[in-house]
Amino acid sequence: MVQQLITSDERGFQEDQLLERLLQLYTEEGRIYREVLELSRRQGDVIRAGLSFQAMHQVLEHKQRYLDEIAQLESSEQPARNAWAADRDSWSSAARARLLTALQEVGSLIEEILLSEEANDRLLLEFTDKA
Repeated sequence: MVQQLITSDERGFQEDQLLERLLQLYTEEGRIYREVLELSRRQGDVIRAGLSFQAMHQVLEHKQRYLDEIAQLESSEQPARNAWAADRDSWSSAARARLLTALQEVGSLIEEILLSEEANDRLLLEFTDKA
């Protein structure tokens, strides 16, 4: 069996391509998560205002569509994520740092969403206790 040798130029090109795919993925996810965060905040407004179930349902539907979109993105880019996991130790420190920054930004948005959802749950419980 003949082993293929990959030159450092080829490895660098592959790294650059994979890095760009993943950065695009996390940029798009960040955009969508910002929309989800805005909807979560709007959900809190709906609860505070005591608006109809239909208003709440519309917000929840929009959030679900965005979450489905994220799941589809994650699924479509799973090969790139697997390649990253397999080869990240051989990546340049600059590439790893760029990807880590992108991941941290997405992670921060997810944390904000979770905090907002937790606050919404508390509001909803308060609202139902008063009813």
